[in-house]
Amino acid sequence: MENMVIAARVGAPKGLKGEVSLHIRTDRVDEVFAVGAQVHSTCADFPVLTVERLTWGKDKALVFFEEVRTRNDSETLRGADIIVPAEVEDDAWYSHQLEGLAAISSSGERLGTVKKLDFGSAQDRLIVDTESGEVMVPFVEEIVPEVDLGNGTITVDPPEGLFE
Repeated sequence: MENMVIAARVGAPKGLKGEVSLHIRTDRVDEVFAVGAQVHSTCADFPVLTVERLTWGKDKALVFFEEVRTRNDSETLRGADIIVPAEVEDDAWYSHQLEGLAAISSSGERLGTVKKLDFGSAQDRLIVDTESGEVMVPFVEEIVPEVDLGNGTITVDPPEGLFE
């Protein structure tokens, strides 16, 4: 399934009637797990699930799916990923799509090639291969104002000395 993202991972069963815990991995909980919403799972026995009810326990979400009726069903579903279509905005991208893009200055000068996006605790960094080696570019809007997948470029407005 193309353009799908993991919204949650199914955790332990709760009770005897098929309720399961969810480890949420989306900020679209209200939309994805709305009553009546259909989601896909990586469990072969339950490829499509319909949300019957979502509640919150102490520190996790608890869900009933219409298709999951017994504790055995919920044990079968345990560990499966719940996947949903990605929410795609016009200027959206995934980190792996940045690899190989040309890093250019705002004047159009080629600075190098993006090797990867490195996730940091304080801020993310683009790793750019240049003729003189790797340069770590803070991935903030003031320095990286534009990602243009269509043209295969990332515009970088580096502080003085960053690429020297």
